[in-house]
Amino acid sequence: MKPAYFRYLWAASTLLAFVGGLAALRHVTHTMKASITLSAGIIASLGGSLLYLFQRKGAPRQWRRSERERQYHVMVDSIQDYAIFMLYPDGTVATWNKGAEHVEGYQSSEIVGRPYFTLFTGEDRLRRVPQAMMESATRNGRVEVEQWRRRKDGSEFCANIVLTAIRDPNGRLAGYTQVTRDLTERRRQQEELERRVLERTREVEEANQKLAGANSTLEAFASSVSHDVRAPLRAIHGLAVALQEDFGEQLGPTGTMYAEKIVHSAKGLDRLIEDLLALSCMDRMSIELGSISLRQAVNNAISHLSEDIEQSGARINAEHVEGSVCASAPVLLQIISNLLSNALKFTAAGVRPDIIIRTQRLNGRIRLWVEDKGIGVAPEHQEKIFGVFERLHGSEKYEGTGIGLAIVRHGAERLGGQAGIVSQPGQGSRFWIELNSASEMRTLNAA
Repeated sequence: MKPAYFRYLWAASTLLAFVGGLAALRHVTHTMKASITLSAGIIASLGGSLLYLFQRKGAPRQWRRSERERQYHVMVDSIQDYAIFMLYPDGTVATWNKGAEHVEGYQSSEIVGRPYFTLFTGEDRLRRVPQAMMESATRNGRVEVEQWRRRKDGSEFCANIVLTAIRDPNGRLAGYTQVTRDLTERRRQQEELERRVLERTREVEEANQKLAGANSTLEAFASSVSHDVRAPLRAIHGLAVALQEDFGEQLGPTGTMYAEKIVHSAKGLDRLIEDLLALSCMDRMSIELGSISLRQAVNNAISHLSEDIEQSGARINAEHVEGSVCASAPVLLQIISNLLSNALKFTAAGVRPDIIIRTQRLNGRIRLWVEDKGIGVAPEHQEKIFGVFERLHGSEKYEGTGIGLAIVRHGAERLGGQAGIVSQPGQGSRFWIELNSASEMRTLNAA
């Protein structure tokens, strides 16, 4: 026969259940983790309240529900989102709150006194899941599972269940408490999210395949341009130079001018093709990052442009360059060479280029400045000049292909950095690239 005081245990157990459970309920979110935490808190509170009552003086028949116990009973009974109920030691349902009616679909009068397995699917009953959960809770103190359950109307829902064994002060099993949370909607949202992720993943894979095909076509085109176009272009340049050298006197002033234009145009077109190939290659090349000394990279760029520097008579001050960055040596050389070439080129006629190269440390990164006293760039054009084929001046005044600064920014971004400019017309330009400090990256990797 069931203990007569069991119904009083339920009413009194709510007293401590909501001391811990109600505070958690205020902060519960729509995440599964919060649901499980609240479930566990309520279970722990229920168990504590039962043990407290077992330790009270007097026989169970002397217990009476106080007004406070009645109020807390009403509070627990009114919870809609959680099914909270108790079982006798043999698995018979002893109590049933409003939340249990909402989640499980049974009215209190329909389920109290019936066996625990009533709440499980037929398949779970055959597999003795209810008995296994009670045995596990008895053995381990509690068991937590996520499984599909069946309501009275036959509909199934995904539930998070925490079943806790309750013992009296002598260690004897007094029953069980269970908190159940309906996770069906969250499960559906999760499945929908997974479906969308799979769909987007397929779209990305298809886009990558198309991109791989486009890159393959671009690579073939670049190879064709490099060999099939530059070969006859170089022949034109060579023949024009030979024409000047071998037949200069016979050409006369007009013929000599035409020959010079052919040579100049051939050189310009060859530089354009070279820059286009460099930009294309930067997109396709595999970049391996390592620790690169900025001083060494700057020296290499100055050596690379030594002929242009000598012809222009430029003064270059690179004394205040220090530190190492996380970069690729070939890409960094291309970037610095382009910035240096740009500083040599855009100088007012008759003015000797005066260039300062220095570094600045900024929160784990290093900014390399290339500063000149050239013609400057208006603020409204400072982003435009980093685009492909963007020129502010005609090629007849300042030579160039309109690609050099695009390579600078693209290369800096591929190295995980940035590029920019600070300038005013007539006051020179200060171009910069900002990259990760090699020492800072080593510290982060070590951590």
